[in-house]
Amino acid sequence: AGACAANYVKVTSLVKDVGTGRVVGVKAKDVLDGGREFEVRAKVVLNCTGPFTDAVRKMSDGSRMDIMTPAGGAHLTLPKHFAPESEGLIVPKTKDG
Repeated sequence: AGACAANYVKVTSLVKDVGTGRVVGVKAKDVLDGGREFEVRAKVVLNCTGPFTDAVRKMSDGSRMDIMTPAGGAHLTLPKHFAPESEGLIVPKTKDG
């Protein structure tokens, strides 16, 4: 088992199993290498696209409602005595309330 990660790659469409409708891969474009297009297939496909989440979800079903509200922020690494592994910390202060 293993994985391959790629930067500067744009998903152009989803590849679905014809029988089940399940997403089994993506068609993508390398935005640095002259726009070379390729297909990637996998047993599991994750949508880890951050602010582009809704755009990728709509590639599967265009009628889906947006679920992502972009927000700026920072990630901090704290010592365990400040934030044990079983707990999270958020400071919900944003410009829009």
